[in-house]
Parts: sequence; structure tokens; C-alpha cells
Amino acid sequence: MKSVVTLSFLLLIGFYTHAQLTEAQSKKAEMVMKTIDGSDMLDIVKVLCQKEMGGRLTGSPGFAKAVDFVSKDFESWGLLPLGDNGTFFQNFQHPYSQVYRGTKAILMIPGQPDKELNYPDEYAPGANSDNGKIKAEIVYAGYAISLPEYGYDELKDLDINGKIVIVEDGHPYIGIDKKMKDAFEKASQRSLKIDNLVARGAVGIVVPGIIINPNIKYAKGLLSCHLSESIIGDIFKKSGRDYSAIKKDISRLLRPYTCSTGCFLTIKSKSAHFENGIGQNVLGFIPGTDPVLSKETIVLCAHLDHVGYSEDFPIAGANDNASGSSLIMRIGKALAETPFRLRRSVLVLLLGGEETGLVGSGYYSEHPVTDISKTLFLNFDMVGMGDNFIISGGDNFPGIYRFFKDADSKYFTRLITSGRRNADGRPRTDGAMFYRNHRIAFDCGLWGGKYEGYYHHPKDLPEYLRPNDMRDMAQLIYISVVNMAMYNDNIIPDWN
Repeated sequence: MKSVVTLSFLLLIGFYTHAQLTEAQSKKAEMVMKTIDGSDMLDIVKVLCQKEMGGRLTGSPGFAKAVDFVSKDFESWGLLPLGDNGTFFQNFQHPYSQVYRGTKAILMIPGQPDKELNYPDEYAPGANSDNGKIKAEIVYAGYAISLPEYGYDELKDLDINGKIVIVEDGHPYIGIDKKMKDAFEKASQRSLKIDNLVARGAVGIVVPGIIINPNIKYAKGLLSCHLSESIIGDIFKKSGRDYSAIKKDISRLLRPYTCSTGCFLTIKSKSAHFENGIGQNVLGFIPGTDPVLSKETIVLCAHLDHVGYSEDFPIAGANDNASGSSLIMRIGKALAETPFRLRRSVLVLLLGGEETGLVGSGYYSEHPVTDISKTLFLNFDMVGMGDNFIISGGDNFPGIYRFFKDADSKYFTRLITSGRRNADGRPRTDGAMFYRNHRIAFDCGLWGGKYEGYYHHPKDLPEYLRPNDMRDMAQLIYISVVNMAMYNDNIIPDWN
């Protein structure tokens, strides 16, 4: 028994330490790795954040300009087009809305002067709000979830006909019962909530928190906006209620709380909806040379899109996700410049439609351009700052995760963590979408330290990013991918 255990241990160690690169190749790869500089990626971020990119909302003219910029770089670096009809583009239907200057929200609390709310500190227009103007009473619907089979129904006795409805995002369930959790996750889908509220006569939606989000479904005749939690607190305070405590109790007790607030809101929206928008994924391919291993593909993916305009002002989306886009573009360039051919294939995949519900990754899952059963996805989202590396999913696939650990130990010695992911609930990243569809997928990023950025906010700007952090992340991924691409044995387990 001891000899068997010893042999197994030696084989395991051999899997992780057996050199696949020659000494000369290793030195050449290190030289290319050191050419990856944070300033190069920051330059790409600045281009993607230019005003003419229009906040890169999928389907919009600004997003089309971003796609064109990426494809020209791919072509100049020698990446091969693997999209529709010999292009770099994979096209899909993607309606979108455009918000123009002149939107406003006016709050009317009885006994107080009418208050026009300030953008963006107190108010932001809904990214998919219909055009028009309404004035109506505000009612609170909690999470707007109706699950009578679990004794939970927030819509049962609430009159929302002709009203503006405050709706919390997500769901209140914090228990461990998987069946209940799945039911609440399903009921928490934004599109389902919108359908239920519109069917009951709601004319407006208010989402707490200033997070500009195009993932709130467009419905003709429905106006929407975001209010800060401070403003919503003022609405509740008028009747002696504590908004923060009410929200906590809904989850703590799993007991619905809905009410009429007695306050009114005017929402004025200036917007246009474009039903025939076209979204794109951008695909640049580096074919492998090995007749067997080249059928395995390492996909570097990041979403290129952001949230578009708000108040006629493009939201730059520097960290979310020009940072991830620039990082995989720079790695793709370095892989193309590597002075020896890789044995496995690599696909650099810029995705559209992430902000509107993981549309691009969902489309690619159904329309892959290589054998998806032999594909490893490395997804990058919001990698513009952070003290430490995180490779989410490493505990699921330790044989692959080890490549990153080895590279970190040799070159960086920054803290690297993994964690186990699961397929429960609603996927919230492109990596989670691929994993949910039973694909080998990791979400890669940076975390820790002081976070100086903004999320879905006009201040998500290039000057808040930390180029040295991006450089280290890109170098780690480059050298790890080179080692994976040159490895002799199978690295992608059968997981169907």
C-alpha cells in the first residue's frame, strides 16, 4: 500500500512540476511577459472610455465603434477572425434604449416643499425607461415577489394600479433550503418582476440605489428611475417608519412588508427605444499547432460593453469593464508575439450584452466556434485595481488552478485565492454563465486594499485605475496560459 501511495504522490507532483517548455522557450516567454506594461492597458482603457464610444451600450453606435476598434487591433496583431462570414464579429439581436438630457424627478412629501432631486447623488434616470412624464403616488412593494406556495406574497393585497412602485433588487431569502432558495432566485428575475408589476397596472418603477443599470426590462409606457437610499429613507420617515430597519426585517423574518407611502413622485423621461439593435461578440483566434491538443481551446474573455448614456452623458465604465477588455487584448497581443507556436489554441473573446443580462455569453454558449466540450474559459471583469489576485473556481479544478499558483510563486508572490463556485441561483458574471452551462470556467480579478472606484456611476473613470496592478495580473495570466498551452497532457477534464 505504501508503494502505491508513494507512486500516486510522485505522479501528482509530476503533473504539476513536469516542464513542458524547453529552457530556451521559457526564457523567451519570460521576455515577452516583461513587455506587458500597465500603461499599454491604460491607453486602451482611455480609448474605450472616450465620449464617442457612448458608454459602450450593446446595440448602440458607440458600442459598434468600440467593436471596430478592437477588431482592428486584432487584425494588426495577426489574430484570425473566427466570427460570422469570415469576420471578427458574432452578431445577435439586441434592443437598447437611449436616455437624453432633460430627465428629472420631483419628490412631493406632504407638508414639505416639492423637491427636484439632484443627479446623480439623489436620482438617476432608468436606463430602459420609456419616454414621457408621469405623476403618481409612491407605494412600496418590497421585492415584488409572489410565492404563495411558500407563504410569501408581496403583491397579494397591494394596490399598485396607476402607482409608482419602489422595488428592491434581488430577493430576501437568506436561508439554506435549496428548494426555497431556487424558487426565490427564479422569482427575483428583473424581467419577471416588471411583467408582474405592469400586469397589475404600475406606471412607474423606482429602484433603490444610484446604480445605472440597463438590465431592467423595457416595457412600453413604463417609466423608471433610481433614487438614493437616503431619499427613500426620507419618504418613509414622513410616516414615522425606518426604511433600513424595514428592509432588514423582511429578510430576517422572511415576512412581506408593503405599504402606501402617501408621497408622490414626478418622473420625466426623455428617451428612445431601438428594437432592432444588433449586438456583437468579437473573436480573435490563435490556432494551436499540435494535431491533438490544438482541438482544446483556452478562451480569454471579458465583456466589452457598459451601460451607455445617462442624462446625455456617456458613463465611461473604466473599471467595469474597459479594464478587463484591455487586459485580455494586451495578453492576446503578447501571445501573438510569442516567438514559438503554442500547442493548444487560444481564443480572445470580447463579449457584448453582459450588462443587459449576460446576453453575449449566453449566445456564445449556444453558438461556440470551437469544440466547447474541450474549452477552458478564463473570464475577466473589473480588474482595474486590487492588492491580490483571485481566481474564482480554483477549488473546483485544482489541476488547472495550479498553473496560476506556480506562476505566482515564481514571479509575483502576491496573495492569490480561489474558492469554490457553484451553479446555484442566477449567474451574475459571464464566467458564471459558462459554468452554469457545464463548462470549465474561472472568474479572474483583483481584490483587497482601498477601493477608489465607482460602480455603474459617472465617476468610473480611467484615473481611478492602478496600472501596476493590471500589469501584474496580465503578466500572471500570460505566463500561466503559455504553460497551459504547451502542457503535454490533458488539462481540460471531461465535465459534461
